[in-house]
Amino acid sequence: MQAVAAAAIVGYFLRHRDGESVAGSLVASALGGLGLITGLVLMVGNYPTLTGSDATWVDIMPWTLPVVAAAGAIAAGRRRKADADS
Repeated sequence: MQAVAAAAIVGYFLRHRDGESVAGSLVASALGGLGLITGLVLMVGNYPTLTGSDATWVDIMPWTLPVVAAAGAIAAGRRRKADADS
């Protein structure tokens, strides 16, 4: 979420340059976002090492949040469509 926020900051300052320095508003936010994404990739790629477990159910834990979020988005879309049809 912080990486998404960093991307949003870069997008905002690309549209609104109100006397802010490029280094402070764009470069720092972009580098921070890249660092956060790099850290996330390293954590997911080395998750068994981080947990110290070889159990499959432990290794799939990082994927539960995106799966549940996608299921919730699909359910909300279906409900919205059902409400619009009635």
